[in-house]
Amino acid sequence: LGIIFNNLFLPDKALASFNKAKLFIDFKPEIFLNSGNSYFIKIEFWKAIEYYDKSINSGIKDKSVVFYNKGLAYEMLKDMSAAISNYKKALIHKPDAVYLEKKRMHFIGWE
Repeated sequence: LGIIFNNLFLPDKALASFNKAKLFIDFKPEIFLNSGNSYFIKIEFWKAIEYYDKSINSGIKDKSVVFYNKGLAYEMLKDMSAAISNYKKALIHKPDAVYLEKKRMHFIGWE
């Protein structure tokens, strides 16, 4: 439900859903990731990064999406060095051409 609220740009409702979902310990890494996405939508980029880090620290399986989202948050904060570092980490965890192509135009030569 929280993901649906995020897709509707209702991050506060999404966060309320994620808070209820925290009772399910097995889902914590994904709850942290999606909570980070809610904070990103709210333009609270440092808080988003905090939750992205929590998702990594709690053992999320697909780290590539977390690093990509962290890269987006750092890019919004105008910290291009940290953004590029996280985009590279996303590629290391999942060498996906989609990630590379999305950022190639912005960072020619960073690969």
